[in-house]
Amino acid sequence: MRKEGQRSARYSETDGGRISGFEWLGLTELTRYAPVSERTLRVWIHSAVDPLPAVQVGRKILVRRSEFDGWMERHRIKQVDLGGMVDEIMEGVHGR
Repeated sequence: MRKEGQRSARYSETDGGRISGFEWLGLTELTRYAPVSERTLRVWIHSAVDPLPAVQVGRKILVRRSEFDGWMERHRIKQVDLGGMVDEIMEGVHGR
């Protein structure tokens, strides 16, 4: 049983601008966890291709922190070996 004034663990809370250990984050909390705008999060959630997983409870949209982290990892920008690409191009130019 909760004491008066104590919040339920169902909702995220912030501590000095940092997100506490709750697994489900609302969009406002998620903007503090990952510095992207709420508008960008909504675009990602409603994307036709590989949308950000989210649930809607009433009017509140919630995202599981672990699913967000996984989704972000899948969208990591791949490193490109520019030196190798230049070498291949130069070999093609000089080899002709």
